[in-house]
Amino acid sequence: MSENEIEEGNSFRTGVSAKPDDLALHVLHALDQPIGIVDAADSFLFMNKAYAAQYGLGLETVRGQSISEVMGADIYEKRLKVLLQRARSDGQATFRGWIEFPETGRRYIEADLREYKHPGLVDKDCLILQFRDVTEREELDLRRRKSLDFQEDLLGRIPAMVWISGEDGIPYFYNESWLNFTGSTLVEQVREGWSGMVHPDDRQQVMDRIQYAIGNREVVQLEFRLRHLMGGYRWVRLSGRPAEPEAEGKTDFIVSALNIDDSRKRVEVMRQDLEEARHLREQALLQKAAADKANREKSAYLSLASHEIRTPMNPVIGFADLLASDPNLDGDSKEMAQMILKAGKNLLKLLDEVLDYAKIEAGALKLSPEPTDVHDLLMEIDNLYAFDAKSRGIELRVKDNVEGDTELYQDRLRLQQVLGTLITNSIRFTHTGHVDLEAAVEKVRLNGGHVQMLKFTLSDTGVGMKPEQVDKLFEPFARAETEFAEKYSGAGLGLAIAQKLVDAMHGTISVQSEEGKGTTIELTIPFSPVPEHLQRPKTRRKKHSGSPEEGAEEKATVMVVDDEKSSLEVNSSLMHFLGYVCDTTENGRELLEQLKRQNYEIILMDLMMPGVDGYEATRRIRDGDCGEVNREAYIIAVTGCVADEDRERAYKSGINAFVNKPLTIQDLKEAIKAYKSMGRSS
Repeated sequence: MSENEIEEGNSFRTGVSAKPDDLALHVLHALDQPIGIVDAADSFLFMNKAYAAQYGLGLETVRGQSISEVMGADIYEKRLKVLLQRARSDGQATFRGWIEFPETGRRYIEADLREYKHPGLVDKDCLILQFRDVTEREELDLRRRKSLDFQEDLLGRIPAMVWISGEDGIPYFYNESWLNFTGSTLVEQVREGWSGMVHPDDRQQVMDRIQYAIGNREVVQLEFRLRHLMGGYRWVRLSGRPAEPEAEGKTDFIVSALNIDDSRKRVEVMRQDLEEARHLREQALLQKAAADKANREKSAYLSLASHEIRTPMNPVIGFADLLASDPNLDGDSKEMAQMILKAGKNLLKLLDEVLDYAKIEAGALKLSPEPTDVHDLLMEIDNLYAFDAKSRGIELRVKDNVEGDTELYQDRLRLQQVLGTLITNSIRFTHTGHVDLEAAVEKVRLNGGHVQMLKFTLSDTGVGMKPEQVDKLFEPFARAETEFAEKYSGAGLGLAIAQKLVDAMHGTISVQSEEGKGTTIELTIPFSPVPEHLQRPKTRRKKHSGSPEEGAEEKATVMVVDDEKSSLEVNSSLMHFLGYVCDTTENGRELLEQLKRQNYEIILMDLMMPGVDGYEATRRIRDGDCGEVNREAYIIAVTGCVADEDRERAYKSGINAFVNKPLTIQDLKEAIKAYKSMGRSS
């Protein structure tokens, strides 16, 4: 509006000449806030440039136009008319809201309507209108309010329990999850706080750490017990951290908590289970240790018992064997000697069975596999049992169907023990006819492939058995219930031990028998090949000819050592019988001194001696304490210790051969043959 227009307008209304202030007009037009003046008829007397620009009007067209024409009849009737009336009656009125402008569109406006009085104006009901466009601020506030509403709604819905406090540490907000846990209303919770809900034992520590974290703007994590609405306390895990500082520098503290009572209980149950498992494991270890100790003590006792029994039996059987082998002895005396020898061997067999069964029951019986020549084994079986069969008026026929020079990797002694037990029983219950042992290698199908098995078939023409007797044949302490049973000695352990040994070899044993016609037993074990590093040159045995002087044409120097005088005498006598001249000594210390003065090719070594025992003496000999010649001596352990660990310990100390007491002529012959097979002279 030009200066002339205002002047003319004022003159038109008042009839008084009014000189406008050019500076004031310039300022009004320079403002970016819309400003206008309306008269009592709600028509515009003045509008600055910012106001006119909102509606796309020129300053020259504004004067005299009504508000409804400029701003729209709808907004005038619904909003502005009432405000204009209030401003005239009260002297002031305000308006905030959205207004649609033709040029700028929908905008949020803050309007201030005030009574306008000018000394030159006759019309006393003029109003000055001042508008401020705060759309950006309103939209920002709207977004902020929506964000806060969203945050509050989100905090109210999340499962975590949340409270927010100011820097004073007094919470002013609790979410729905917290209130649901405690059973309090928001007003009650804000008024009473939450510290009283903490378990008394936890309260002081929890509150101290919370206050410290708030005061130092640090993160805090706690686990404590909080009272539940259902009564009692529940474990919760609390995490608190300072929020981002506000514009004024103030910082809220936000806390979230989770109900971990169930997981805590599960952890406690798991802890108790683990503790119980640990306790049970410790008890099991203690029990195992006690059982191992008991087994060791049992093994030690059995070994000692074996030694103590075998040692006095050594002269009994040794001298009986010498007497029975003496060609100058008369018939009656020889028969008595043979009876003593047989009774002694039966006693030893019974002892061996009892010890083996005790080891099996204790889980202490272990196999010691070694390269085993099947042909050699069968020949030895024939040598050992043919005479017994012949003395009973029957024939033992051994048939070797194993082709080639074949060795298997198996515990030779235990396999021989199983076969010996089976053959002994067949011979014992066969009165006429024969006992046949046949060996062959068979291929069986296993897991899609073929596996070689060594099969022994033992058949006899003996008394046979009933089916119910066959079923109990391998039970411990079982004995045949026949009219011949009382004639045969034995504790009923041999076949039970044989079955356990076959199981340990991963083999099978089966029996077919018919009373009055005989029995057939099939023993099958895996034909395990000998590891390459254990393979050795083949040596074949010859069938025993019975000549006591065999192999004695070349004499070797022999030393016999034993702390028990009767054993020393019988062992040296047996060597004399075989044609050897022997020196003797009663302990290991004397042996070592004697070896420093003289060389020997063969040493018969007792193992259990006072002072320097056989193990220590052998180690010193092998270490060269007694000269280089004696270092290579062939040392044969002659002992009452028959446990596998004794045998292993002996070999580790440097022993060449291991012979159990009581010593017999045949035992010595076998040991010397092994010595000769090494290319040495006997």
